[in-house]
Amino acid sequence: MDTIVYLLYGTNPMYHTELTGSVASLVKHLTTPTRVLLVCDEHNMRPDLPVEHLLFTAEELSKWTSGGTYNHESKIHAMLKVMGAFPTSKIVFVDTDTIWLDDPYKIFASISHTSTYMHMDEGEVGTHGLWQGLVTKGAVGAQEHMWNSGLVGLHPIHRAAVERALQTLRQLYAVEHVFSVEQFAYSRELAKVSTIHAADHVLKHYWGYERRFVHQQISEAFRYRLFSPVANDRFAPSFGFPRTNKIDVILAKLEALVLRESSEYRFAVLAARSALRNPRFSRAWAQVSLDVAKNAKLSPRFLSRYGAVMQVITA
Repeated sequence: MDTIVYLLYGTNPMYHTELTGSVASLVKHLTTPTRVLLVCDEHNMRPDLPVEHLLFTAEELSKWTSGGTYNHESKIHAMLKVMGAFPTSKIVFVDTDTIWLDDPYKIFASISHTSTYMHMDEGEVGTHGLWQGLVTKGAVGAQEHMWNSGLVGLHPIHRAAVERALQTLRQLYAVEHVFSVEQFAYSRELAKVSTIHAADHVLKHYWGYERRFVHQQISEAFRYRLFSPVANDRFAPSFGFPRTNKIDVILAKLEALVLRESSEYRFAVLAARSALRNPRFSRAWAQVSLDVAKNAKLSPRFLSRYGAVMQVITA
Protein backbone atom coordinates (compact mmCIF):
# COMPACT_ATOMS: atom_id res chain seq x y z
CA MET A 1 0.00 0.00 0.00
CA ASP A 2 1.19 3.53 -0.78
CA THR A 3 1.90 5.78 2.20
CA ILE A 4 1.41 9.50 2.74
CA VAL A 5 3.41 10.79 5.70
CA TYR A 6 3.11 13.82 7.98
CA LEU A 7 5.57 14.75 10.73
CA LEU A 8 4.46 16.61 13.85
CA TYR A 9 6.34 17.59 17.00
CA GLY A 10 6.54 20.46 19.45
CA THR A 11 3.77 22.46 21.15
CA ASN A 12 2.67 25.00 18.53
CA PRO A 13 -1.11 24.59 18.04
CA MET A 14 -0.91 26.06 14.54
CA TYR A 15 0.80 22.89 13.30
CA HIS A 16 -2.27 20.96 14.40
CA THR A 17 -4.49 23.42 12.54
CA GLU A 18 -2.39 22.92 9.42
CA LEU A 19 -2.49 19.15 9.78
CA THR A 20 -6.27 19.18 10.07
CA GLY A 21 -6.61 21.24 6.91
CA SER A 22 -4.18 19.15 4.92
CA VAL A 23 -5.74 15.82 5.92
CA ALA A 24 -9.21 17.21 5.24
CA SER A 25 -8.22 18.22 1.72
CA LEU A 26 -6.55 14.83 1.23
CA VAL A 27 -9.70 12.94 2.19
CA LYS A 28 -11.64 14.88 -0.44
CA HIS A 29 -9.31 13.69 -3.21
CA LEU A 30 -8.31 10.13 -2.27
CA THR A 31 -9.68 7.51 -4.67
CA THR A 32 -7.46 4.51 -3.89
CA PRO A 33 -6.55 2.71 -0.64
CA THR A 34 -3.70 4.71 0.86
CA ARG A 35 -2.07 4.62 4.29
CA VAL A 36 -2.05 8.09 5.89
CA LEU A 37 0.64 8.09 8.57
CA LEU A 38 1.35 10.65 11.27
CA VAL A 39 4.88 10.43 12.66
CA CYS A 40 4.76 12.09 16.07
CA ASP A 41 5.31 11.70 19.80
CA GLU A 42 2.48 10.50 22.02
CA HIS A 43 1.54 14.07 23.00
CA ASN A 44 0.79 15.02 19.39
CA MET A 45 -1.34 12.02 18.42
CA ARG A 46 -4.57 12.85 16.58
CA PRO A 47 -7.20 10.16 17.17
CA ASP A 48 -9.81 12.48 15.61
CA LEU A 49 -8.10 12.27 12.22
CA PRO A 50 -8.24 9.32 9.79
CA VAL A 51 -4.54 8.56 10.26
CA GLU A 52 -2.31 5.82 11.62
CA HIS A 53 0.46 6.74 14.02
CA LEU A 54 4.17 5.95 14.07
CA LEU A 55 5.61 7.20 17.36
CA PHE A 56 9.06 8.47 18.20
CA THR A 57 10.57 9.20 21.60
CA ALA A 58 11.99 12.40 23.00
CA GLU A 59 15.44 10.86 22.71
CA GLU A 60 14.88 10.13 19.04
CA LEU A 61 13.71 13.67 18.34
CA SER A 62 16.73 15.12 20.09
CA LYS A 63 18.98 12.97 17.92
CA TRP A 64 17.02 13.84 14.78
CA THR A 65 17.42 17.58 15.39
CA SER A 66 21.02 17.46 16.67
CA GLY A 67 19.83 18.51 20.10
CA GLY A 68 17.41 21.10 18.70
CA THR A 69 20.05 22.94 16.68
CA TYR A 70 18.53 22.11 13.26
CA ASN A 71 14.91 20.99 13.30
CA HIS A 72 14.57 20.37 9.56
CA GLU A 73 17.01 17.46 9.81
CA SER A 74 14.18 15.56 11.50
CA LYS A 75 12.37 15.28 8.16
CA ILE A 76 15.04 13.01 6.72
CA HIS A 77 15.24 10.91 9.88
CA ALA A 78 11.46 10.52 9.88
CA MET A 79 11.55 9.44 6.25
CA LEU A 80 14.11 6.75 7.10
CA LYS A 81 11.99 5.58 10.04
CA VAL A 82 8.96 5.21 7.79
CA MET A 83 10.98 3.43 5.10
CA GLY A 84 12.13 1.00 7.77
CA ALA A 85 8.59 0.39 9.01
CA PHE A 86 7.11 -0.04 5.51
CA PRO A 87 10.01 -1.22 3.33
CA THR A 88 7.93 -2.06 0.24
CA SER A 89 5.76 1.06 0.18
CA LYS A 90 6.07 4.07 -2.07
CA ILE A 91 6.15 7.12 0.20
CA VAL A 92 4.98 10.68 -0.26
CA PHE A 93 6.15 12.82 2.66
CA VAL A 94 4.34 16.17 2.98
CA ASP A 95 4.63 19.16 5.29
CA THR A 96 1.60 20.13 7.37
CA ASP A 97 1.32 23.56 5.70
CA THR A 98 -0.12 22.03 2.55
CA ILE A 99 -3.49 21.64 0.84
CA TRP A 100 -4.21 18.86 -1.63
CA LEU A 101 -5.55 20.05 -4.97
CA ASP A 102 -5.91 16.67 -6.66
CA ASP A 103 -5.66 12.92 -6.17
CA PRO A 104 -2.23 11.85 -4.82
CA TYR A 105 -2.54 8.74 -6.98
CA LYS A 106 -1.33 10.94 -9.83
CA ILE A 107 2.00 11.14 -8.00
CA PHE A 108 2.18 7.58 -6.73
CA ALA A 109 1.46 6.17 -10.21
CA SER A 110 4.52 7.94 -11.60
CA ILE A 111 7.00 7.15 -8.82
CA SER A 112 9.46 4.51 -9.98
CA HIS A 113 13.12 3.46 -9.78
CA THR A 114 13.98 6.44 -11.98
CA SER A 115 11.22 8.90 -11.11
CA THR A 116 10.81 10.88 -7.88
CA TYR A 117 8.83 13.95 -6.80
CA MET A 118 9.43 17.14 -4.87
CA HIS A 119 7.08 20.06 -4.52
CA MET A 120 8.63 22.47 -7.03
CA ASP A 121 11.94 23.55 -8.51
CA GLU A 122 13.21 26.67 -6.74
CA GLY A 123 15.97 27.24 -9.27
CA GLU A 124 19.73 27.47 -9.04
CA VAL A 125 21.13 27.96 -5.54
CA GLY A 126 23.37 30.71 -6.89
CA THR A 127 20.25 32.88 -7.22
CA HIS A 128 19.40 32.52 -3.51
CA GLY A 129 21.02 35.11 -1.27
CA LEU A 130 21.25 32.82 1.75
CA TRP A 131 23.34 30.37 -0.26
CA GLN A 132 26.07 32.76 -1.37
CA GLY A 133 28.35 31.71 1.49
CA LEU A 134 28.20 28.02 0.60
CA VAL A 135 28.66 28.86 -3.09
CA THR A 136 31.65 31.09 -2.37
CA LYS A 137 33.24 28.43 -0.17
CA GLY A 138 32.85 25.86 -2.94
CA ALA A 139 30.56 23.61 -0.91
CA VAL A 140 27.86 23.77 -3.61
CA GLY A 141 27.82 24.70 -7.25
CA ALA A 142 26.01 27.92 -8.15
CA GLN A 143 24.11 26.13 -10.91
CA GLU A 144 22.90 23.21 -8.78
CA HIS A 145 19.12 23.18 -8.46
CA MET A 146 17.23 23.18 -5.20
CA TRP A 147 13.73 21.73 -5.01
CA ASN A 148 11.21 22.57 -2.32
CA SER A 149 10.73 19.69 0.13
CA GLY A 150 7.13 20.49 1.07
CA LEU A 151 6.56 17.18 -0.72
CA VAL A 152 9.05 14.36 -1.28
CA GLY A 153 7.87 11.27 -3.14
CA LEU A 154 10.10 8.18 -3.25
CA HIS A 155 10.27 4.54 -4.25
CA PRO A 156 11.63 2.03 -1.67
CA ILE A 157 14.75 1.66 -3.82
CA HIS A 158 15.74 5.23 -2.97
CA ARG A 159 16.57 4.54 0.67
CA ALA A 160 20.31 4.74 -0.04
CA ALA A 161 19.80 8.16 -1.64
CA VAL A 162 17.95 9.34 1.49
CA GLU A 163 20.82 8.13 3.65
CA ARG A 164 23.28 10.04 1.45
CA ALA A 165 21.06 13.12 1.70
CA LEU A 166 21.42 12.98 5.48
CA GLN A 167 25.21 12.92 5.15
CA THR A 168 25.12 15.78 2.64
CA LEU A 169 22.94 17.81 5.01
CA ARG A 170 25.36 17.34 7.89
CA GLN A 171 28.40 18.19 5.79
CA LEU A 172 26.87 21.41 4.45
CA TYR A 173 25.35 22.50 7.76
CA ALA A 174 28.78 22.12 9.36
CA VAL A 175 30.11 24.64 6.84
CA GLU A 176 27.30 27.17 7.18
CA HIS A 177 23.92 27.16 8.95
CA VAL A 178 21.47 27.62 6.07
CA PHE A 179 17.91 26.65 7.04
CA SER A 180 17.04 25.15 3.64
CA VAL A 181 20.03 22.80 3.48
CA GLU A 182 17.70 19.82 4.10
CA GLN A 183 15.80 20.33 0.87
CA PHE A 184 18.99 20.94 -1.09
CA ALA A 185 20.44 17.69 0.26
CA TYR A 186 17.36 15.84 -0.98
CA SER A 187 17.58 17.64 -4.33
CA ARG A 188 21.22 16.81 -4.92
CA GLU A 189 21.03 13.14 -3.99
CA LEU A 190 17.72 12.34 -5.68
CA ALA A 191 18.89 14.03 -8.88
CA LYS A 192 21.82 11.60 -9.01
CA VAL A 193 19.52 8.55 -9.20
CA SER A 194 16.27 9.81 -10.70
CA THR A 195 14.43 12.49 -12.60
CA ILE A 196 12.73 14.78 -10.09
CA HIS A 197 9.24 15.92 -11.04
CA ALA A 198 7.22 18.84 -9.68
CA ALA A 199 4.10 18.13 -7.61
CA ASP A 200 2.73 21.67 -7.29
CA HIS A 201 -0.17 20.82 -9.63
CA VAL A 202 -1.38 18.28 -7.05
CA LEU A 203 -0.36 19.95 -3.77
CA LYS A 204 -0.43 23.57 -2.64
CA HIS A 205 2.37 24.50 -0.23
CA TYR A 206 1.66 27.81 1.49
CA TRP A 207 4.01 29.96 3.55
CA GLY A 208 4.81 33.54 4.46
CA TYR A 209 2.03 36.07 4.89
CA GLU A 210 -0.52 33.72 3.31
CA ARG A 211 -0.32 31.38 6.32
CA ARG A 212 -2.36 33.73 8.54
CA PHE A 213 -5.33 33.52 6.19
CA VAL A 214 -5.14 29.77 5.61
CA HIS A 215 -4.92 29.16 9.36
CA GLN A 216 -8.04 31.25 9.89
CA GLN A 217 -9.90 29.52 7.07
CA ILE A 218 -9.07 26.07 8.46
CA SER A 219 -9.98 27.10 12.00
CA GLU A 220 -13.35 28.41 10.83
CA ALA A 221 -14.13 25.11 9.09
CA PHE A 222 -12.93 22.89 11.93
CA ARG A 223 -13.84 24.41 15.24
CA TYR A 224 -11.68 23.36 18.19
CA ARG A 225 -9.26 21.67 15.75
CA LEU A 226 -11.54 18.64 15.46
CA PHE A 227 -11.95 16.79 12.19
CA SER A 228 -15.36 15.39 11.30
CA PRO A 229 -17.09 14.38 8.06
CA VAL A 230 -19.64 17.17 8.56
CA ALA A 231 -16.93 19.79 9.01
CA ASN A 232 -15.01 18.41 6.07
CA ASP A 233 -18.05 18.94 3.84
CA ARG A 234 -17.89 22.62 4.81
CA PHE A 235 -14.19 22.88 4.07
CA ALA A 236 -13.90 25.54 1.37
CA PRO A 237 -12.18 24.52 -1.87
CA SER A 238 -10.68 28.00 -2.08
CA PHE A 239 -8.14 29.19 0.46
CA GLY A 240 -5.24 31.58 0.84
CA PHE A 241 -5.20 35.33 0.35
CA PRO A 242 -8.73 36.77 0.32
CA ARG A 243 -9.74 38.89 -2.63
CA THR A 244 -8.76 42.53 -2.33
CA ASN A 245 -10.86 45.48 -3.38
CA LYS A 246 -9.84 46.98 -6.74
CA ILE A 247 -10.09 50.52 -5.39
CA ASP A 248 -7.73 49.61 -2.52
CA VAL A 249 -5.28 48.10 -5.02
CA ILE A 250 -5.30 51.30 -7.10
CA LEU A 251 -4.98 53.61 -4.08
CA ALA A 252 -2.10 51.59 -2.60
CA LYS A 253 -0.31 51.67 -5.94
CA LEU A 254 -0.83 55.43 -6.30
CA GLU A 255 0.35 56.15 -2.76
CA ALA A 256 3.56 54.18 -3.26
CA LEU A 257 4.12 55.84 -6.62
CA VAL A 258 3.56 59.40 -5.40
CA LEU A 259 5.74 58.86 -2.32
CA ARG A 260 8.34 56.94 -4.36
CA GLU A 261 8.11 53.99 -2.06
CA SER A 262 8.82 50.29 -2.67
CA SER A 263 6.57 47.42 -3.71
CA GLU A 264 6.72 46.26 -0.08
CA TYR A 265 5.30 49.63 1.01
CA ARG A 266 2.53 49.24 -1.58
CA PHE A 267 1.62 45.78 -0.26
CA ALA A 268 1.64 47.01 3.36
CA VAL A 269 -0.76 49.81 2.41
CA LEU A 270 -3.00 47.35 0.57
CA ALA A 271 -3.01 45.11 3.65
CA ALA A 272 -3.87 48.05 5.91
CA ARG A 273 -6.72 49.16 3.65
CA SER A 274 -7.99 45.59 3.45
CA ALA A 275 -7.99 45.39 7.25
CA LEU A 276 -10.33 48.36 7.36
CA ARG A 277 -12.59 47.03 4.61
CA ASN A 278 -12.81 43.28 5.31
CA PRO A 279 -14.31 42.52 8.75
CA ARG A 280 -13.78 38.77 8.48
CA PHE A 281 -10.04 39.05 7.88
CA SER A 282 -9.39 42.45 9.47
CA ARG A 283 -7.10 41.12 12.18
CA ALA A 284 -5.10 38.97 9.76
CA TRP A 285 -4.70 41.81 7.26
CA ALA A 286 -3.68 44.24 10.01
CA GLN A 287 -1.05 41.85 11.32
CA VAL A 288 0.27 41.29 7.80
CA SER A 289 0.62 45.04 7.28
CA LEU A 290 2.67 45.34 10.48
CA ASP A 291 4.74 42.26 9.60
CA VAL A 292 5.60 43.71 6.18
CA ALA A 293 6.55 47.04 7.76
CA LYS A 294 8.88 45.25 10.17
CA ASN A 295 10.37 42.68 7.79
CA ALA A 296 10.93 45.11 4.92
CA LYS A 297 12.07 47.89 7.29
CA LEU A 298 9.65 50.35 5.74
CA SER A 299 10.07 54.08 6.25
CA PRO A 300 8.48 55.62 9.39
CA ARG A 301 5.98 57.19 7.01
CA PHE A 302 3.95 53.97 6.88
CA LEU A 303 3.64 53.56 10.64
CA SER A 304 2.76 57.23 11.08
CA ARG A 305 -0.11 56.81 8.60
CA TYR A 306 -1.40 53.34 9.49
CA GLY A 307 0.48 51.92 12.48
CA ALA A 308 -1.78 53.09 15.32
CA VAL A 309 -4.99 51.82 13.70
CA MET A 310 -3.42 48.48 12.77
CA GLN A 311 -2.17 47.98 16.32
CA VAL A 312 -5.67 48.65 17.68
CA ILE A 313 -7.15 46.05 15.32
CA THR A 314 -4.57 43.41 16.31
CA ALA A 315 -4.77 44.12 20.04
